[in-house]
Amino acid sequence: MPRPPRRLFKGAFYHVFNRGVEKRVIFLDAHDHKTFLCLLDETVVAHQLRLFAYCLMPNHFHLFPQTPQGNLDSAMHALQGDYAQYFNRRHKRVGSLFQDRYKNPLVEEETYALALCRYIHHNARKAGCRRDSWEDYPWSSYPSYIGKLPSPKWLERSWLLAQFHPDEETATKLFRQYHQMDPPTAETRTITTMRSLLGKPKLPAPA
Repeated sequence: MPRPPRRLFKGAFYHVFNRGVEKRVIFLDAHDHKTFLCLLDETVVAHQLRLFAYCLMPNHFHLFPQTPQGNLDSAMHALQGDYAQYFNRRHKRVGSLFQDRYKNPLVEEETYALALCRYIHHNARKAGCRRDSWEDYPWSSYPSYIGKLPSPKWLERSWLLAQFHPDEETATKLFRQYHQMDPPTAETRTITTMRSLLGKPKLPAPA
């Protein structure tokens, strides 16, 4: 059966995610995480994306981009292809790294954008971080939002923070409070469905 065409157009917002083939780990250490983020930086700049949130877990990743140029396919082809080549070369493996095509459901409502951001950032918490430590998880955009880590130049924080308050300091406090809340029932069902697709990896032990 042929694959359905993707819904790609200029200005679209997406929840982009993919996992390792057979749910295998795709980030083995800090060097792998840093390399993926460097390639993500290059992809955002080269394809003129707006990136609002991300989280890298041991066997999958989540991104929340907008595509002003309508070029998500070429951007993801570059990101996944370059990372797979790096990973296979470094870890002396061959074959596909990612399972099937990346997924990219559209984000069509402002309210869902906030829920998606919280879902993406909650991945570290759901996978085993304590409530007081998941905020420090370095492979997520959340620490950059709340000032615990410097924000990469290619991470666009202002749009989501502006949904809470025009003053950045106040918005950051409200953003953090929003993330500390447990999601409502409808959002929880979405999270449960997503986790069934991606699996439930444990966080790696600290290096």
